[in-house]
Amino acid sequence: MTVLETRAPTRGELERFYGHPVPCTVRASALFVDGEPVAIGGIAYERGMVKLFMDWTDDAVRYPVALVKACRACLAAIRSDGRHQTLYAVTCSETARRFLSRLGFEPHSSAQNGEVYQWRS
Repeated sequence: MTVLETRAPTRGELERFYGHPVPCTVRASALFVDGEPVAIGGIAYERGMVKLFMDWTDDAVRYPVALVKACRACLAAIRSDGRHQTLYAVTCSETARRFLSRLGFEPHSSAQNGEVYQWRS
């Protein structure tokens, strides 16, 4: 039986997922399948900038409900810090648009490389 778990990854799990040490501070949530991380998303703090990120393996798409729950957990962690934050995502994919909408992002504007979506905590 497959075991799904969503939780914060350790530094070692991040390194194993990416194949190298992560060069910045992150606050992340990960989807684990049978103890192995298959998707990681969160906030990266690098050189004074805050970046929202999400990366996954091909296996992650086999667990769409768990993937959405992991994303929602990440957004809840962002919301929990008490500061009002606005996040932006740029996409040119209809699938990504639907996914962002499901997470609470709203259309914001158009950009050269796609449509901009916005989420507010």
